[in-house]
Amino acid sequence: MYKENPFYSIDEIMDHDLRVPYVMSEDCIDLIRQLLDRDVERRIGIQAVLEHPWCTFVDPEEDEGGKR
Repeated sequence: MYKENPFYSIDEIMDHDLRVPYVMSEDCIDLIRQLLDRDVERRIGIQAVLEHPWCTFVDPEEDEGGKR
């Protein structure tokens, strides 16, 4: 999604908040933040990823044309 590493160093990964270099949907940013949660107990699991709104959204315009 980023086309680049969102962090510059190991220290930044552990000590700083995620910087979002591009305009992205709120659902996308939410999913990334949950995937990168430093607290293993709070980090999103695979089932929750699959059920996340960013993964389940269907664009009605694309769906009608059979492009998805």
